[in-house]
Amino acid sequence: MELDRRASRTARLLVEGPVVDGVELKVFSGQWIVRDGIAATAIVLPVPPPAVR
Repeated sequence: MELDRRASRTARLLVEGPVVDGVELKVFSGQWIVRDGIAATAIVLPVPPPAVR
């Protein structure tokens, strides 16, 4: 995981990633924060459009 001073981070998986909408995810980008000695990170994944019927 790479952290930068602007509170963004990038995590690269070392194993097979999940498949979302037919695409394997290998890299996750998100935000991080540290408060009172606790670090927290978050990512957001896009929701695929509903299937056309």
